[in-house]
Amino acid sequence: MTKYSKKKYLMIFSFIVIVLGMSILLEDVSGLFHDSKETNFVPYENNDMKFSIKYPSNWNIEEHIGGFVTFTASIDDYTQTKYPAGLGVYPINLESQNVSLTTIKNVHLENITNNLEEFQLINSGPIVLPGSNSAFQLIFTALDEDQIRKSMQIITKNQNIAYLITYKADLNKYDTYLKTAQKIVDSLVFIK
Repeated sequence: MTKYSKKKYLMIFSFIVIVLGMSILLEDVSGLFHDSKETNFVPYENNDMKFSIKYPSNWNIEEHIGGFVTFTASIDDYTQTKYPAGLGVYPINLESQNVSLTTIKNVHLENITNNLEEFQLINSGPIVLPGSNSAFQLIFTALDEDQIRKSMQIITKNQNIAYLITYKADLNKYDTYLKTAQKIVDSLVFIK
């Protein structure tokens, strides 16, 4: 190989290394601003509790007694023992349609303030969900088993059913999955 050929080979090799390095860096950086992979959303319907919602096809779903359902992100790596993020919908049958959303929110807030360890309220206030459904949103941190997790809870109601929608994630994963959680919440539809 001539001196000129070696230089040319080194330049091409260096160029390939730089391009590969930049593409890996750009992939890592892009993951900071949105979910790393675009996912198909699939429908879930619960006729008994009168709601439907869409969730990512690569998330796990588990139905519980009383209409409670959880959707959890898959564990990313072998070092994790718990899902990095999840969203649950907990329907609560009300004795009357006349129970106000404010009353439900106040009772719930008092309950979690008194019962969750290391509870810290970050933000709370009224919001409007798609379909012009009134709701309250609470954002807080609390001890979940052995670690502090960040949660967003949305409280809404339809006729005589209140819905507690909880998104929670590891502190370092909360922002990563927030866009997906919001997309799930935005897909909520009440069934008549």
